[in-house]
Amino acid sequence: MDRPDFSVLPIRQALAILSERIAPRLPAKLIHAHEKVSDADLVALAVLRFVRKVPYFSHWWRLLQLDVGLTLPSESQAHVRLKRLLPVVEQLLNEVEMLDFVLVDSEPIPSCRFKRAKRCKFPGATFGFTTQGMIYGYKLHAWTTPGGRVVRYLLRPASLGVKSGEEVGKRVCRPTVGLGQHGAKGIQATSEEAFGRVAVPEAA
Repeated sequence: MDRPDFSVLPIRQALAILSERIAPRLPAKLIHAHEKVSDADLVALAVLRFVRKVPYFSHWWRLLQLDVGLTLPSESQAHVRLKRLLPVVEQLLNEVEMLDFVLVDSEPIPSCRFKRAKRCKFPGATFGFTTQGMIYGYKLHAWTTPGGRVVRYLLRPASLGVKSGEEVGKRVCRPTVGLGQHGAKGIQATSEEAFGRVAVPEAA
């Protein structure tokens, strides 16, 4: 079945279609009586906001309440529930597609200057070695298309390098060819089946 163009469908119709498709992907939870919309409806509205290119969540929520006339929870309650459902939203915004090539790399993200690292405390941050030397913070592992669009990303403690790339790679379809460094792709920590075909540039 062809996917409808959600950017032109009426919001109520687009919401009904998206909610029906999203519901089976959501984890089971207890539905409380005070909740005005289901988790599937809430995630569908969050996805539609990006499809309709509305930059601010507050503007989108006000549009839904006043112009569309939907009965919705408060903006603050919607934020709390969507934060819990963020992994689901990210997965739906990056649907599986056939990619011939992806560019894979990692980038260190220091939380502070290294000389201040002993006095800094950030959740999940660790000491790790990079090509720039020791840092205290995180490493960002990303898969992008040749055009620069981010397909998948993963933020992990700086001490986790090679194996973190495997977590990103498992989410990319098997026919994809990954171009990048060994560490970024997790080539030493995963099988060929997990990554599909992996192309490693020859050393100059």
